[in-house]
Amino acid sequence: MGILTKIFGTKSDREIKKILPLVKEINDAYDMLDGKDIAFIQQKTRKLQKEIRDKISDKEQSLLYEITDSKELKRIRSEITEDILKDYIVESFALVKHACKLLYGKEWSAVGQKIKWEMIPYDEQIIGGLVLHFGKISEMKTGEGKTLVATFPIYLNALSGK
Repeated sequence: MGILTKIFGTKSDREIKKILPLVKEINDAYDMLDGKDIAFIQQKTRKLQKEIRDKISDKEQSLLYEITDSKELKRIRSEITEDILKDYIVESFALVKHACKLLYGKEWSAVGQKIKWEMIPYDEQIIGGLVLHFGKISEMKTGEGKTLVATFPIYLNALSGK
């Protein structure tokens, strides 16, 4: 078994290898956002929300009018949303990374504690976000940025109203 793993890698290695081109696309899109401010991100978020929700609504209108079973309806709605969101992964993940860059060095107070933002996601955190979005499990050690990782799929899914 050890020699096969050395040749073909583990299942995790193969999954990550499939994700790496997407990480490159996200980083390329992130680079294109250089010079954009928070107002741009807010405006882009509203535009994406409308676009995604309109697409979901249009698809639901054409597919769901005959379905009466609530479980089937819920399943199909979920599939429609998932199908539409896949086209927005690169752009939304890039926007999250850029927002982190814009926040870098900023300070605020929360529950009486002073907080300073000092995180810009690195590739492993983007991979973690993709893994979560695709419904898989990711293990990370303490301090590796699990909360930051979660912001990627949270933002993407929030665009659809979830």
